[in-house]
Amino acid sequence: AALILFEKVIGNLPNIGSSIAKATNYLNTLTAPFLMGFAIAYVMNPFLNFFEKIFKKSGAFFQNHVKITRILSILIIGGTVWIVIYLVPEVRDSIITFATNVTAYSDAMNVRIQNFFDRIVYINSADVNNVINRLLAPVKDISQNAPELLETIAVNVYGFGRITIQFIMAIFIAFYMLLDKERFSLKAKKGIYTFFPKEKADVILRSAIRTHHIFQNFIVGKAVDSLIIGILAFIGLNLMKAPYPLILSLIIGVTNMIPYFGPFIGAIPAILITLLIDPPLAIAVGIFVLILQQFDGNYLGPKILGNSVDLNPLWIILAV
Repeated sequence: AALILFEKVIGNLPNIGSSIAKATNYLNTLTAPFLMGFAIAYVMNPFLNFFEKIFKKSGAFFQNHVKITRILSILIIGGTVWIVIYLVPEVRDSIITFATNVTAYSDAMNVRIQNFFDRIVYINSADVNNVINRLLAPVKDISQNAPELLETIAVNVYGFGRITIQFIMAIFIAFYMLLDKERFSLKAKKGIYTFFPKEKADVILRSAIRTHHIFQNFIVGKAVDSLIIGILAFIGLNLMKAPYPLILSLIIGVTNMIPYFGPFIGAIPAILITLLIDPPLAIAVGIFVLILQQFDGNYLGPKILGNSVDLNPLWIILAV
């Protein structure tokens, strides 16, 4: 009987594999909105707590009407996110403008380099230009296709209904998760005690609570830290008349969320973009970003995060 069953399974492996793949895809489609909703709710939870505390301190009405307080807090968070999303078209237009003009910027930089090295007798400016053009060749290739690539991404993300519907569902799921988070937490706790012995359930809950606090502290601390750094970068780059200050400050702020390596990752595009358009200004931008990183790493970051994230740097990088 076992041999016959084995032969039947082997003989129908393609059909079985196809059925498993279809079931997996169907399961992914069903669970994707819930997973996205949970992720959105989890990231928004510390900010929800922050606004709820502010409302409750402002009067007895909000203390006595918990649901109203929570809904108002969620709406404030949603409004803030909407404002950020409103800035995305500006960023997209700036990226397309920069990508369209990369070749012109590169040619202008070649002329500057040639004029500079022509004054130095023992250096051949043509050789220097050849080296720089080889280094910039990948950037030119990407930039030439950037507008079409961005349009394709926009069409694929916003044009096809499935992803859009899943994302809209995820937003509503996140709303209900945040609205009844205590009830969901209690159900999860009961589920753990249902499936595990009490001793193991206690250990799981202690570990989950500690992990939760570490993640929440990291999310809040890094978000506030990166927001301040992004705003300071935007102000500084504007004062320096740097090109595309919104894009550069956004890159610096977002990459600052990455521990240790983030500030360096964010500094490279800022310096390279400025180098293409205004080489002398690139030096000033590099110095400014370096000073900003030192301020963040030695003063702002430790002040905001403190020792709340009690993890080894390797585990932080892996977690992020």
